[in-house]
Amino acid sequence: MINRSRILAGFAAGSLLVSADQLQAKPRIQVLGLEDAALMTNVDLSVPQIAFGCDASTAQARRYLRSASEAAERALQALGHFNAEIEQRVEFKDGCIVPILEIDAGPPTYLTEVELDIPQALLDFQAISDFIANNTPKVDAPLVQREYDQLRDGIRDRAHRLGYLDARYSKAQLRVDPETQTAKIILVMEAGERYRFGEIQ
Repeated sequence: MINRSRILAGFAAGSLLVSADQLQAKPRIQVLGLEDAALMTNVDLSVPQIAFGCDASTAQARRYLRSASEAAERALQALGHFNAEIEQRVEFKDGCIVPILEIDAGPPTYLTEVELDIPQALLDFQAISDFIANNTPKVDAPLVQREYDQLRDGIRDRAHRLGYLDARYSKAQLRVDPETQTAKIILVMEAGERYRFGEIQ
């Protein structure tokens, strides 16, 4: 004989499991409009994780979208897109709230000038001159902020390792003009004295 009470209990337990799964489910942000793989990856890695569930309010999702939009804007600027247009909206799909960013990345910014003023005492070291030759961003190429950071930090770090512990930049600028989509790098370094290790008496 079939025990109906057990069957009903089984259905009830199954229903509770489904409800628990639904409560634990979290929405995923949708980023639309980007065709460039590098831009899409950078935005995906930059937007904050969603901490609310599928049953969150529209107001909560909109607050999240504001922070996600700011993060996406910074991610696009890091790859030279300073005129992006980002639209925020909230939709509901399959019973779950969905935050959406619709992005038009806009035109890229191009590097038009690189101005390096590095003391000759430092340029005489092959470790520095070769690094500059191999790592200076190309003029007329799309701006990638990471390349500027690597050039700036790489010159300074090599100067320090060569004993110029006081080497510093009197000017280190990445100038961006969003209206003309152009950028300029300026690095002016002061070497200071070179330190040498002497014999310990």
